[in-house]
Amino acid sequence: NSFNHVRSLNLKNNSICNIDVFNTIDTPCLEKLFLYKNNIASIPCVEDDDTGLCHNIFNNWKFLQHVDLGRNQLKYLPKKMFKDNKFIMSLILYENKLEHVPDGLNHVLLRELWLNGNEISTVDFGADSYTPMLETLHLHDNSIKTILFMPNAPFLKHIDLSFNNIKTFQEDGLNVHVLQKYKNSLERSRLNDNPICELPNYRSNIINSLPHLIELDGTPVTKEE
Repeated sequence: NSFNHVRSLNLKNNSICNIDVFNTIDTPCLEKLFLYKNNIASIPCVEDDDTGLCHNIFNNWKFLQHVDLGRNQLKYLPKKMFKDNKFIMSLILYENKLEHVPDGLNHVLLRELWLNGNEISTVDFGADSYTPMLETLHLHDNSIKTILFMPNAPFLKHIDLSFNNIKTFQEDGLNVHVLQKYKNSLERSRLNDNPICELPNYRSNIINSLPHLIELDGTPVTKEE
């Protein structure tokens, strides 16, 4: 079946478990895909013996701009799952069961990334990630203890790491990979409901590290601070 002119596909709030059916439907011009609130537990893929990469249905959608897979049952994603979706601007993966952040994110147009409400304990986007236009990153409500590598995103304005298990500035990677990396761009940050919030001078340390910050944990930064 061919649907060459379909630009948007809305299948949210169903009981879809398997997306193999998309392999039989030709939608080469698809730009927006809504699969929010289904029962999708995996993304079927076929591994290439030569490259080690997996081919999945997303490789067929070269023009995708918006992907919503929120509130499904995904525990893992195929390696470099979105490598061919170079036009993605919004990627929503919240409230699944993901244990790792997606790898191979080299998306110049990506502006917002939603990974909250998963089971991520270590954040490692990899040194080869490249998301220069990313402005908003949601990582709250996970189990994050360690930050190894954050996205290369020089214009990141908002990051939410609240409701995790970050305990220190140095050992957990927060200082190097967040405060220093985004000191010239971050305007809003949330770290509330982490053990680190109990440290002396927590708020002043964050504010002093981020000169452009206008709001921390939902509270405006005052001139006195």
